[in-house]
Amino acid sequence: MPEEKSELVERGNEIFDRLVRPQVDVEEDAQKFVAIDVETEDVEIDRNARAAFDRLVERHPDARGRTWLRRVGSRSAYHFGGRLQEAGKVPTYDAEAVLAGLSRDVFITEVQTTPLVGTGLLRSFSLYVEFQAGGTVEVAPLPDDSD
Repeated sequence: MPEEKSELVERGNEIFDRLVRPQVDVEEDAQKFVAIDVETEDVEIDRNARAAFDRLVERHPDARGRTWLRRVGSRSAYHFGGRLQEAGKVPTYDAEAVLAGLSRDVFITEVQTTPLVGTGLLRSFSLYVEFQAGGTVEVAPLPDDSD
């Protein structure tokens, strides 16, 4: 199992390029998620990130922590944006976020105004925040209720 997150990303994208890309229509399947177990090289593809991840973990229970999640049409699963501020004017923090069961290093900017990331990005996800120093922030997909 890769020891560093950058190795996980590199290995996940290498497996995607070698095994998945030749089997998918990148334009037609662009929004689908690919969950990749970087140790076994097993993959799951689904329009729902949680469904892909859950099926992969069902077959490989030890895959948590060694799974790379991305979209077929992008090198990542999710993108977040913000506004630039003059360096040193806004407090910033390094943090770890868990999204769809995957740990990610994130950069958090403290603001005294409207949040930079709209809550619309959280549609069909749950958000758990411990509002304290060192508190946990978790974002997880909600169960698909289209059945």
